[in-house]
Amino acid sequence: MPGRGILRSLRSANSLMLGTAQLLTWRILRSNERYWMTKMRIAGRRAETDMWRDPGEQFYGRLYLEAVRGELSAKPRLRILDVGCQSGRLAIPLAMDGHDVTGVDISAEWLDACKRHCDADGVEVDLICGDVASVINMFPAGHFDVLLCTELLYTARNAETILRGLAGVVNRGGLVITSHRTKFYLMSTLVRYRMFEEAARLADFSEGEVLGAYYNWFTEAELGEMYNRAGLSITNTIGIGVVSGIGVDGLASLVSPSQLNPKERSGLLSLERQLGRDSKATARYLLVVARPR
Repeated sequence: MPGRGILRSLRSANSLMLGTAQLLTWRILRSNERYWMTKMRIAGRRAETDMWRDPGEQFYGRLYLEAVRGELSAKPRLRILDVGCQSGRLAIPLAMDGHDVTGVDISAEWLDACKRHCDADGVEVDLICGDVASVINMFPAGHFDVLLCTELLYTARNAETILRGLAGVVNRGGLVITSHRTKFYLMSTLVRYRMFEEAARLADFSEGEVLGAYYNWFTEAELGEMYNRAGLSITNTIGIGVVSGIGVDGLASLVSPSQLNPKERSGLLSLERQLGRDSKATARYLLVVARPR
């Protein structure tokens, strides 16, 4: 099943990323080895960061939520499926809004954390442990009003197939909201660590191996074609994190919300809101809003 393959590839990609980073450390600065490996380990093993609690992830979660809420209809109670919900960064606030939210993740550990966060905030999210293929096969066609699939498809070699399957569980008047990596994000990250040849190689492609792991970084035009083939029409795109980043991000060398005080973080948030619509091509993620045709 395609989804299971994707999630297996995520695990292997993580180990490949860490192994390749270790080899490339000597090409950066030997004195930075501990820093580099620590940061790459955090980025490569997402399970080490609780997105519900981490200040940086909370910051970008807020940008995601503002964009998502801006797209939802006036209907007070929507059926929402969050694929790759992790510890509930998006699922829990949307449940707080009064929606019926189902969260799916392959990690039982993160679903346990999500359950604890739900209990602490007095909300309910229906949590299912499974891979992408399980999601496609578990629900009838048109069951949900909104599908969320953020920070996942850019690691999938068969992203279009997965997208088409996920779109099938959304009703005709519903929304499919996803996110994708941009080319600038990957290039700026490689440049930060002086991997100029690797960065230059990315310029001529839209997918491939980066530090030993597969990624795709489709342009808006390429995404439009892919979504069209999947039976979806893109209605809006928003940049998430245009002048800031966390962890190993190249953009984190400008500023990281994790390292700001509340007043500074508020100022950065206002700037990111503005730039998210004007400078999408340079963002950490491109949020895509689409509707079934």
